[in-house]
Amino acid sequence: MVEGWSSAPDLFAVRDPNRQLLGWIEALGDGWGAYIQGRLIIDATDGDPWLSTDAPHAVALLRAGRGQQLT
Repeated sequence: MVEGWSSAPDLFAVRDPNRQLLGWIEALGDGWGAYIQGRLIIDATDGDPWLSTDAPHAVALLRAGRGQQLT
């Protein structure tokens, strides 16, 4: 589940079906970043952030990061 607030249209909480917080996605310039425990997910090889062109893809990146146990 993704939830947002009208006062912050570029920031969304991502929760599991039990409403447990999985992370956040946020608009960053022209892209979207995913955060786990307040830290932006970055590529381990080059240190660049994992950015997405849209919010739904950023949620997929967040899920991939959680699958890599980046918590």
